[in-house]
Amino acid sequence: MDRIIEVTEEFYGSPSSIKPFNSLVWLEFNRMNGWKQWHVLGRGEFPALQNLSIEGCPKLMGKLPGNLCSLTGLTISNCPKFILETPIQLSSLKRFEVVGSLNVGVLFDHAELFASQLQGMMQLESLIIKSCRSLISLHISSLSKTMKIIEICYCQKLKLEPSVSEMFLERLVLTGCNSINEISPELVPRAHYLSVNSCHSLTRLLIPTGTEDLNISDVENLRNTFGGIQDSNVVANY
Repeated sequence: MDRIIEVTEEFYGSPSSIKPFNSLVWLEFNRMNGWKQWHVLGRGEFPALQNLSIEGCPKLMGKLPGNLCSLTGLTISNCPKFILETPIQLSSLKRFEVVGSLNVGVLFDHAELFASQLQGMMQLESLIIKSCRSLISLHISSLSKTMKIIEICYCQKLKLEPSVSEMFLERLVLTGCNSINEISPELVPRAHYLSVNSCHSLTRLLIPTGTEDLNISDVENLRNTFGGIQDSNVVANY
């Protein structure tokens, strides 16, 4: 697949097709090392698409179909040049995963655009961000109240900001985020399962109420841990 540089109009079949791929529900591009551009028709293509995955396309520059009204799952992984110009309509999205982005705004040049994109995902349940080393902040309080899972891994510049959030997650995972020095109810939402691993600058942990399962490991600078956990499973390895 390394010879493919562009996905052109031929990909969509007959020019007379009003809505190309009108029955397709799953689309995956994987390890297309030469792919640089995806030509978007803008004719309502992929009206039934539910899952889109683009992984290991290091030269791909950002552009997605504009109105993926049925999309519930989106993965962009190890596509370091993939940058969107403006937020796109993803109102039905439930699972969003980004891995290996180099931009301060993850899929955008500016952090404000990424925040705007997340705010528009009103049905989002799962947010996974990994190895986005330029990510500085994430406004958790602006995320949808439908959120169930947040996993942030190896975002080494990320700092938590004070926020007021009523969400109660099923799962919150923070791994390898070395700029985080404190975790408290003022900084993170409550979660049934809380996992904090390899956050080497972490010195203070205030365990939010409602935590049922707690996993703490490889946080050698942690000095203070407070919180009332009742009837919980706790695994700690400092």
